Amino acid sequence: VETKLKPNSSAHIVVHDNVMGSGKTTAMFNMMEKILKYDLSARFIYVSPLLKEVGGYRVKKDGKPTGDYQLGRVQERLPEYCFRFPLSTGEGKTRAMMDLIATGENIACTHSCFQGLTKDDIVIIERSGYTLIIDESIDAYDTLAISKSDLKMALGYGSLVVGENNSLTWNTIEQPIDEIDSVWQSELANICENHSAWLIDGQVVLSEFPMPLLKSFESVEVMTYMFEATTMAAWCKANGVTVVKSDVLLQFGMRTEDSIKSMIKDKIRLYQPKSRKNFALSYNWWTNAKKSTLDTLTTQAYNFAKSVNRLDGITADDMIVTCPKNKWFTDTETNTGKGKARGKQYSKATWVPNTCRATNEYSDKRAVLYMSNKSPSPMLTKHLSSIDVSMNRTDYALSELLQFVWRGCIRKGKAMHLYIMNQELEKAFSIWLDNDVVYTQQVEDCLSITLPQLEFKLLLQQVKSA
Repeated sequence: VETKLKPNSSAHIVVHDNVMGSGKTTAMFNMMEKILKYDLSARFIYVSPLLKEVGGYRVKKDGKPTGDYQLGRVQERLPEYCFRFPLSTGEGKTRAMMDLIATGENIACTHSCFQGLTKDDIVIIERSGYTLIIDESIDAYDTLAISKSDLKMALGYGSLVVGENNSLTWNTIEQPIDEIDSVWQSELANICENHSAWLIDGQVVLSEFPMPLLKSFESVEVMTYMFEATTMAAWCKANGVTVVKSDVLLQFGMRTEDSIKSMIKDKIRLYQPKSRKNFALSYNWWTNAKKSTLDTLTTQAYNFAKSVNRLDGITADDMIVTCPKNKWFTDTETNTGKGKARGKQYSKATWVPNTCRATNEYSDKRAVLYMSNKSPSPMLTKHLSSIDVSMNRTDYALSELLQFVWRGCIRKGKAMHLYIMNQELEKAFSIWLDNDVVYTQQVEDCLSITLPQLEFKLLLQQVKSA
C-alpha cells in the first residue's frame, strides 16, 4: 500500500501542542515508524535542540573523544530506517546535511544545524519530498552581533539598503556577495538575500527564519507546548502561515494533558511564604536592581532553601536555579565566582540557563528556584508591532517557566519543591495547574488533522483490513 503526502504549497504547519511529559516525541517516532513501514517513498528530517536526541557527537573514553560517534534516540528507536546525522567535513554540518538530502537519506539534526539552511538549498529540498519534524519550536527570530560602527559604515557606503517596514537588502552592485571578505558582512548579506533582515531603531539587525524554506518541505510538523506563546507562532502570523492543530499522536501512545496534570498536582509543592516581597525579575529589573533589593531577594531564596531542607532534607546539591548568568557567576566565561543572586544555603545549587529545553540531565533535582520572568525581546516586540503582530507576555513567561520546571524530578512523577519568585507568574502557574484553561490565546480556524494525517489514517485502515 502506498500513500503520497501533499506538497506544502499552501504554507501551513501542523502543530502537536502537548504538555511536557506526555510522550509526544515517542508517539511521533511510533507514527514515523508506521509511515516508513508502509510508504517506501517517505523521507523524514527530524530536528531537535539536543544532540542526545539526534546523535552525531563523539563517544568519549577516559574523558577523551574517540573516533566513534554516539547514536541519538531516533537512531536507537528506529534503527532499520537509518537516520543519518550530518558530520562536518570542513564546510560545516549544514552543508553535510544538504549532501544527505541530495542522496535521499532520513536525517536527524539539531536546531542550529537546520537553521543554517539558506534559500540556495530550496530547490534540492523541494525535489527531495521530505517531511520535516521539529521537536520543540524553533527560535524564528534572532539579533545579529554587529557593532553600531560596522552597521553605520555599511549603511553609509550604500552596501546595506533600508526598504519598506525597515526591511534590509544587500546592494550586490555596490558590493557583490562573492567578493565579501568580512565574516559579519557575508552573514548579513546572505540573510538579506533571504529577505529575512530588518533594521530596528537604526542600530540592531533582526533576522528571521526564511519563509521559502518552510514551503520547500512536503509537510512540516512541530511538537511543542503552548505554541501560541512562541516566537515561531508570531513568525507564522507575520508570514501568513496557516497553523493546523492535531491530536493524532494520541493514537500512537501519547498521554493527555489531563492525565499529566492529575499526576503532578499533588507532587508540585509550591512554596508560598506568608511574608514576601514581589520582584519583577525582568532583564531590566536585574540590570537596575539595587543592593538592598538583591539582599531581600537572596534572603527570601535562603528561606526557601532552609524550608525544603527542614521538610525533606534537600540540600543545594538537590536544587536547580535560574537567573541571569552574570548574577550567579562573577566570571561567566569560566562559570566561577559568587554573583549577587547567590545566598546562604543555596549558593551551591546548580545554575541552569532559562533557555534549557528537552533534557533529562537534571531529572534528579528535587527543588527548583525560579528567579526569572522572561519576556520577548523588546526589539522583536517592536518589529512585530510594526506589522500588527503581537505576543502575549504572560503566556510567553508561563511557557518558559513550565519548560524549566519540567527539567526537575517532576518529569519522573516524583515530588518536587518549587519557588516562583515573581508573584504574577506564580499565580499564572497555579491557574494553569488547577484549571482546564491552558493559556489565554487560541489558534484561529484550527483543523483537527492535516491532509497527510488523514491519508495516513485511511492507510492504517487499509492495512488492518488487508
